[in-house]
Amino acid sequence: MANSFDCPNCGQKLTAKPEMAGVIIDCPSCGSQIQVPAFETPVPMVPQTYGNQLASQQQYFQQGVPQSYGQPQPYPPQVVPQPYPQQMPAQQPYGYPPQMAPYPMPSTAQSGKSYHGMAITAFICSFFIAIVGLILGIVALNGMKDSGNPEGKGLATAAVWISLIWIVIVFLAVVGNS
Repeated sequence: MANSFDCPNCGQKLTAKPEMAGVIIDCPSCGSQIQVPAFETPVPMVPQTYGNQLASQQQYFQQGVPQSYGQPQPYPPQVVPQPYPQQMPAQQPYGYPPQMAPYPMPSTAQSGKSYHGMAITAFICSFFIAIVGLILGIVALNGMKDSGNPEGKGLATAAVWISLIWIVIVFLAVVGNS
């Protein structure tokens, strides 16, 4: 980490590493020879505590950290922070998480009004009341074509054909008996 200082002659801001303390260098701006000052090593900030804890930590940091690597190092005294009244977040209830809403089923309908119910009704009526099944089937097919929603098109088409077949059978039966 480089530390900065000013040239006493020209005021130029210079930087040097801490291990260069005491070395004489030339100022790049004015060319005068300057001795690099000794820099103070920053003392780490110690949390403010009460009683002996503060004094023991200050003594530890003033001694400096031992530089013998591989040897067991003493731990700094532990500072126990004073408890602060803090608002704790509400704890979630135990057990399984709450069940989420199920995903909606994908719709085959593109858009518009659905004529599926009318197609079902037309199909059922085509077996019992053929003329009603024919009318409902035609209305359902036209509605599906206008809305762009083909849901139930097969039922409506089947209702129209079954109704037509029943109408032809009834017509032939009435004409044949006369």
